[in-house]
Amino acid sequence: ADVILQHNPDVVVLNEVDKNCARTGFVDMTQTLATLTGMCFSQFAGCRILPPDGLYGNAILSRYRMELVGSWLIPALIEETRGMTLVKIHAPNPFLVALTHLNHRTTPEANAARVQAVTKIAELIEKNNPGKLPVILTGDFNCYPDSDPVKKLADLGWTLEKPVPSFPSKKPDIMIDHLYRQTA
Repeated sequence: ADVILQHNPDVVVLNEVDKNCARTGFVDMTQTLATLTGMCFSQFAGCRILPPDGLYGNAILSRYRMELVGSWLIPALIEETRGMTLVKIHAPNPFLVALTHLNHRTTPEANAARVQAVTKIAELIEKNNPGKLPVILTGDFNCYPDSDPVKKLADLGWTLEKPVPSFPSKKPDIMIDHLYRQTA
């Protein structure tokens, strides 16, 4: 919350968010952050159940009214569940935000799953943006700027904005979290 308040953004996207999980004291992290930051609109999308009653997923906070367009499971490895959430931000110039978190494994199968996932994400955004609003696609892609999933997104008309190191959090020197804009 302190970092969000320090930067005063209009929209915040978050990966690896817990909701009602034992490991985080049964707190709704999205709602707590929204309250602490004064960001009036929030959307949580659970991708994985964490027993007994918790969810793990992604969240979006906004100063502007936000409308859920959809939240979908996307291709992933058999032992995990991954998702993509699409919201419309009702700013003075409305736009869409798509948030995802892809697998982190380094096997050829994991890479193939990431390529399938970004292909599905692009299809879902295209299908659910009939007004052709500007779109920001972001999240933890768990892959480098020269990777197959990034190349696939470029082939599908997405531009990777200036990559910056984001991992590990203490002294980031690896670029695995990305932000794209649609160019086609």
